[in-house]
Amino acid sequence: MDLSKFIKETRIKQGLTMRKLASKAQISQAYISQIERGERHPQPDILRKLAVPLDVPYNKLMNIAGFLAEGQSASSLSAKSSIYEILKYKPTLGGEEITEIELDLAINVIKSFREAQKKK
Repeated sequence: MDLSKFIKETRIKQGLTMRKLASKAQISQAYISQIERGERHPQPDILRKLAVPLDVPYNKLMNIAGFLAEGQSASSLSAKSSIYEILKYKPTLGGEEITEIELDLAINVIKSFREAQKKK
């Protein structure tokens, strides 16, 4: 199913106007309109904001949006979502922009460090 159509149909079924959905999801009405017209493809953080007011499981929205394979859980993508969230701010190190691969490596190092700390 097409995400834009699904969001619009679900919003209408829930009796929500675009303005009300935007308010509940804390995103702009213009952005909701762009999503529903298929002009914008929302990232996982926006889908998470839409899930509750639309009364739709987050995993279902992630699946329809193409971020998850059938049966895959959104929790398996939380690190990837974090990477994209950080990269939006174009972080630099030594004057050079940090790449997705470098950030992924840094996150894995932090995870390993935390696991080692738990074992102490």
